[in-house]
Amino acid sequence: RGSRRTALIVLTISPAILATVMPLNGPVDGVVPGGLVAIVLVLLFVRLSRTLSALSRAESASRHRAMHDGLTGLLNRSALIDRLVELLREGASTGRTTALLFIDCDDFKHINDTWGHRAGDTLLRDIATRLPLAPPPDAVVARHGGDEFVVLASVSDAAAGEALAARMRRFFDEPLEILPGRTHAMTCSIGVAVAEPGEAVTAESLIGQADVAMYAAKGHGRNRYVVYDDALDADARLRAAVGDRLAGAISAGHFHVELQPIFAGAAGGADGSVMGGVARASEDGRIWGGRAGFDRVVGWEA
Repeated sequence: RGSRRTALIVLTISPAILATVMPLNGPVDGVVPGGLVAIVLVLLFVRLSRTLSALSRAESASRHRAMHDGLTGLLNRSALIDRLVELLREGASTGRTTALLFIDCDDFKHINDTWGHRAGDTLLRDIATRLPLAPPPDAVVARHGGDEFVVLASVSDAAAGEALAARMRRFFDEPLEILPGRTHAMTCSIGVAVAEPGEAVTAESLIGQADVAMYAAKGHGRNRYVVYDDALDADARLRAAVGDRLAGAISAGHFHVELQPIFAGAAGGADGSVMGGVARASEDGRIWGGRAGFDRVVGWEA
C-alpha cells in the first residue's frame, strides 16, 4: 500500500511540475500549468479534509468508548460519577432533590448457569435498551457493573424519588429476552438514596448509600425497593465494626466453636426439631445465636 500511495502522488503532481518548469510559448501554455496546479491544490484540500474528518470520528469514538459500557452502550461508572457530580451541583443551585436508584437483578447468576453467558449478555442488552424508557426523559441511566444499573434523576422531593423507585420496579414485571424466542421473568432489588438541595454529600457516598439500601432490599425478600435512612446507616456501621473485630479475633485464634442443638422448649420448635446452635469463645468471651447453621449473630459478650 505504501508503494501504491507513492505512485499515485507522483502521477498526480508530476504533470503540474512538468507544465510549470516548461517554457511558456503562448496563452494556452499559461492556462495549462495554472489549471494543473489548481487541480493538485483541490486534491490536497480534499485529502486533508478527509483526514481531519477521520481523526474527528476516531476521537469521538474513543471518547464514547471511554464514557460508555461496551456491552450495553449505557454510561459507565466513571461517566456516572461525573454526571452525578454535575447533578448535585445543579440541585444545590436550583433547589431540586437528586435521587439515585441502585438496581440489581435478582438471581442473575442463575441465567448464566442455566442458559450460558450469551443469554446473560442478551438479557443485559435488553434491559439497557428498555430501561431508559421507564424513567423521565431527563434521567440518566448507567451500568455500574455486572448486573447492576443506576438511575439518576432530579426530582421535587424524596417522595418523588421513592415513587420513581416503585415505577422502576414495575419495569421488571414484563419478561425480558434472554435468547431469540425465549424470555425470562426477572425481578430486581432497588436501593434508593436521595440528596436534598445543598446537602453535604459526595457522589461516591451517595452511591454507597444506595448500595447499602439495595442489599437491605435483598435481605428483606428481594423484588422490592428500600430507601436509605439513618437506621440503615447505623446497621451498616455496626456490621462493619463487628466484622472487623470478629476477623481480628478469628485470626488470633480466640474462638472455639461448639454446636449445641436445642430441642423443643422455649427456644425450640413444638415438634422437637433442632432450632439453633451456640458458638463459644475460649477465654475471651462468648458468642451465641444463629439459627440454621449460624446464619446471623444474635449477641456477642466480650
